Amino acid sequence: RKGLIETEKVKDKWLSALIKLSLLVTEIYNGHYDKAKVLLEEVQEDFISCGDRYGIMVTAFWSAYVAYEEGNDSVFKKSFELFIQEIHTEEFDFFFKKQTPYGPTDLQNFVPLLLKAKQLGIAPQLVSKYLVELQIDEDINNHPGYTLQVSALGYLRVSIGSKQLEDRDWQRGKAKELFELFVTYRNKLLSKEEIFSSLWPDLDHDN
Repeated sequence: RKGLIETEKVKDKWLSALIKLSLLVTEIYNGHYDKAKVLLEEVQEDFISCGDRYGIMVTAFWSAYVAYEEGNDSVFKKSFELFIQEIHTEEFDFFFKKQTPYGPTDLQNFVPLLLKAKQLGIAPQLVSKYLVELQIDEDINNHPGYTLQVSALGYLRVSIGSKQLEDRDWQRGKAKELFELFVTYRNKLLSKEEIFSSLWPDLDHDN
């Protein structure tokens, strides 16, 4: 915010907008949607004033993202229509395909928004195009919106998007062991007796 004060002193609206955009993304990832919406209005106005099409596209995306999370279909429709049209007309397709400084850290975040846009009939041809490019089956209705990463070399590590699960995140201790068992034997159909013996080796499953 200190940088923002300095850029506003010299009336550099474009650089101020970039700094506020960074603050905006931080508020969204912290779940502070009310603060984010205040920043969204300011940043959108700044980028429109500067004529920065990329900035307009990015803020439209985050506006659609917040609206999706809050279940506000009217705001989502308006924001997503602007977002996808800017992507198409300005050839910003790379925004869907690789991580960018002001985009989502997990590219799978795009999928639920595209599915919602499909449901609402927003730019159907473009939505279909980008779902195909993301290798998403167009017939699915739901998607978690994150990448699941599993590392089983040594200690089991599971990440949902950018968050690595801690032991306390598993509701039951055996849930993690069961997940690890399925990962280890992912190419084999385990019987319930084998599962029981692996999780409770000292118990008789008949009892």
